[in-house]
Amino acid sequence: MERFGGPEGEPSHYCGFTYFSLLGEGDEILLPDPTYPPYITYAKMLGAKPVLYRCREEEGWSPSEEDIRRKITPRTRAIALINPNNPTGALYDERTVKLIGDIAWWRSGMG
Repeated sequence: MERFGGPEGEPSHYCGFTYFSLLGEGDEILLPDPTYPPYITYAKMLGAKPVLYRCREEEGWSPSEEDIRRKITPRTRAIALINPNNPTGALYDERTVKLIGDIAWWRSGMG
């Protein structure tokens, strides 16, 4: 049976490939907390530092804009937005996705 990502691929494997193209020794990636454990492992395998940003159940598992902005450093190379989130199952609305995109655009120096 063919699955998303191809007959042998899992979506998380493609996430790992993305890490390999973005991250190196000493880089940082922002990940939602809680997160799927392999996302932390991929970063550490590359010598990068996973930095967790707040997503709390009492806030509908929505990412905290304030916490994300506070955790961005000159070493930040990526902000991961897992949608739908694993393990919470949260599905982010368009406003939330755009907000994270806007933060990443600002961080890139393009905004």
